[in-house]
Amino acid sequence: MRKLTSLAMAGALALGLASFTGQASADEDPIIIGAAIALSGFVQPYDDGPLKGAQLAIADINAKGGVLGRQLTIITADTKSDPAQGTNAAIEVLEQGAEMVMVTCDFDFGAAAALQATSMGKVTFSSCAGDPKFGVQGIGPLAYTMSLGTPAQGATLAEWAYKEKGWRKVYVEMDSMVEYFKSLCANFKIRWAELGGEIAGEDSFNFAEVKTFDGQVTRMKASSDADFVFMCTGTFDGPALIKQARNAGVNTPILASESMDGAFWLDAIPDLSDFYLGVYGSMFGNDPNANINDYVARYTAMHGEAPITAHSLTGYSLIEAWAMAAERAGSFDADATLEGVQPQLDPATYNGDTWQLARQVFFSDGPDPAPGDPQYEAALEYYRGRAYDERFEWDWGGRAGDWVAYRGLIESSDADFRRASEVLGVVIANHFLSGIDGFVSARLRAISSVTAGATLRIQSDQIGRHLGLVLQVRL
Repeated sequence: MRKLTSLAMAGALALGLASFTGQASADEDPIIIGAAIALSGFVQPYDDGPLKGAQLAIADINAKGGVLGRQLTIITADTKSDPAQGTNAAIEVLEQGAEMVMVTCDFDFGAAAALQATSMGKVTFSSCAGDPKFGVQGIGPLAYTMSLGTPAQGATLAEWAYKEKGWRKVYVEMDSMVEYFKSLCANFKIRWAELGGEIAGEDSFNFAEVKTFDGQVTRMKASSDADFVFMCTGTFDGPALIKQARNAGVNTPILASESMDGAFWLDAIPDLSDFYLGVYGSMFGNDPNANINDYVARYTAMHGEAPITAHSLTGYSLIEAWAMAAERAGSFDADATLEGVQPQLDPATYNGDTWQLARQVFFSDGPDPAPGDPQYEAALEYYRGRAYDERFEWDWGGRAGDWVAYRGLIESSDADFRRASEVLGVVIANHFLSGIDGFVSARLRAISSVTAGATLRIQSDQIGRHLGLVLQVRL
């Protein structure tokens, strides 16, 4: 493909000065993967395993020669389990040269970072965001997830309950705090109804607003005819709800999704039984798939402990998938498989700003037109005629020392230019003043019977920082 790449105009004019750095050296630098994820806070257990799984995958890939002949490395930035921090975390890893950005295992908590990364034209992966909005619908065409989507999760769990356990009546309990829980429960109920199952009752709460689960447990207990409870909750709220329900005498079997994965919370509910959930694999070394058991053993050897959830598998798979795509495409370019010119999206760059202007001039209000639309093609032609192409591509990523040297050359060149301008100005001024001097002297001699003259000159002050004009008249 042909891709117009971003470049500041000053850099384009000065490429010759910086030729000592050479583009070839960029191909020897490692490829940076940025993880803008929750390294702290209540979402951290969902991102810890995938990050460590990704680190294992990177080690495995690097041992085999890397991707397209280059090694991989991963850097991190903490969202602190706060969606509002996602944008800053993404910017932090992007500014360090991330070619791909890994975000939190959830649409609500990972969307901000994903939107920032894709706006810069970078591919982004969530390790395990299950809500379908993490993708083209809610983020854009450069967003991917390694999770089994909630339509499949909800339907699979409904079929298991109906066909494998023979249950017919369900009580549905849902935390409405995040989109994953809402779409999981919605898709479960769709498939449950198709199978002929009955909903004995349902309830919802928002974890961000409740302090106790007294009301939820009371209503759950009242639906004593339910064969099981289907819970759309996470490890940050589900354990407290289950503990309170069991303490209240609600011993109905409970079915949950991978959002309740992990044994780290089981100590809070001693002797928990009749609890079922669907996960990606067993992290206890007893999975029917020998490859997963081998993964757990190597993960444990690398990190000193076994994965706390099976979500770690999605982190490993994420790196595998991205590396495989890059090898097949022969490029790390997000649009390498697309034909023709692909506009730069980052408005902070010269090319990105040019594309934004083209959109404002040629696009109508509403959604952007698709490639092939007359408006899009007109904007693309405008962009093509003004943006810099790959002949001027330059990358300072990973070469901070060269950048400092380059900046020094520019500053030195600017200083020389200023000095040359000052000298030229003095020469021109002196020629001009010499003419005035001669004219004034001639006039004085014409009106005076004695020798008269005048002298104009430029003179600096005592410390040499300022120039002044001095007129001397002799009568």
